[in-house]
Amino acid sequence: MEYEGARILAPMVRDILKTLRRNLQLPVSCKIRLLDDPRDTVELARRLSACGICALAVHGRTTQQRPSQPASWEGIKTVVSSLPGVPIIANGDLLSYGDAERVRSETGCAAAMYARGAMWNASVFRPQGFLPLDEVQRDYVRLALRWDNALPNTKYCLKEMADAPVPFAGRRGGPRSLVGHEGNVAATRAKDARLLCALMGLGTEPPYEDLGDAACATARTAPAAAPAGGSAKAKQPPKRAAGQAKASRAAGVPAPAGAAAEHVVVPLKRKRDEGEDTHEESGRAGGQIQPTA
Repeated sequence: MEYEGARILAPMVRDILKTLRRNLQLPVSCKIRLLDDPRDTVELARRLSACGICALAVHGRTTQQRPSQPASWEGIKTVVSSLPGVPIIANGDLLSYGDAERVRSETGCAAAMYARGAMWNASVFRPQGFLPLDEVQRDYVRLALRWDNALPNTKYCLKEMADAPVPFAGRRGGPRSLVGHEGNVAATRAKDARLLCALMGLGTEPPYEDLGDAACATARTAPAAAPAGGSAKAKQPPKRAAGQAKASRAAGVPAPAGAAAEHVVVPLKRKRDEGEDTHEESGRAGGQIQPTA
């Protein structure tokens, strides 16, 4: 029997897979999400397997579901039991080393695919359990610098680690870890590799040796340095204040002593047409600007 979801998706996907198989001398795999109707999912999986794929990955959520909703390992199990000759790779809610064995036990899948768990703490693959997050972050920064990874990408990954949800076990550990909003902001403010190394307590030259907790603490509490080649940019006055100062000069109000060094704000009042209320404002076309008494 042919189901609606499979009927719509299958022709396009099959054409892509057949084209890849025809032009590549490599194994071709495919990944899908569950469809709303389990029968649609099974029918789609069967059609894809007929294209000669070597394996099929199945994510345990539909496209409408969010990561906060639990993945359906039962839906993955249905696909596994319907395609005994195709290796099925389970994906969804794999957040610890032990989850791989659990999903294999519950679904009968051939393998497990990690996503968010590996992004939040790559030591998720250790049988012994998670390494402290700050150790993982330091090792990641060393590798990123060694292989000349783009700084925005390095910072993005650090911020993803910092933003891992509180229940995630790999989020914990280490006095130098970048965690939560503060960790995200700290990574954002590291404008170059030197500042990033200081943030993590690392030396700035290969092999980027560990300088210890004290060096990291100093870098995180130090005030922001002035831009290279000059002093910090002077703070600019608010635009509204500057506009009021201009208006006062236009009305003939003399500038007080020291006005050359500072912007002086003079309260202004607009004289409205007779019968209207008057109130303080910055002055607009059509009214006469006067200083307040």
